[in-house]
Amino acid sequence: MINVLNNQHNCRKNQLGRPIMFEEGDDEFIYFKNYKNTKRIPIAIYADFECILTPKKPNEYIQSCEKKTHVTHLHEIMSYGFYVKVNYDIIPKELVKQFKIPRKVIIYRGENAAKKFMENMINIGNNIKTLYETNTPMNK
Repeated sequence: MINVLNNQHNCRKNQLGRPIMFEEGDDEFIYFKNYKNTKRIPIAIYADFECILTPKKPNEYIQSCEKKTHVTHLHEIMSYGFYVKVNYDIIPKELVKQFKIPRKVIIYRGENAAKKFMENMINIGNNIKTLYETNTPMNK
């Protein structure tokens, strides 16, 4: 109870936070001014997870109360999706097909989602490594 009162006291002396939004007349898009400093990469993987929040058991909560941060719930991964974005200006489609790099969105929902995700990433990573080690003739 004392922690709740301390928290309320600390919160009252601070102003409420407000996200900074675009001002009137600003573009509606985020953009980079120094894009010339960026480097092109041939392959990027975009991934997202969905989790179930599972409450921790009271015994586990009490044991972790010595820390300032209290874990009250666990994130259990229930599904994931990922997309392998390939820059076909750098890597030909034939090589992507040859090395079995997925070209569509992959979605998985089920048991052991975290393990399945890591297996997929290791498999794709190994295929990409092999692709990078492949010498192909330069186009004229």
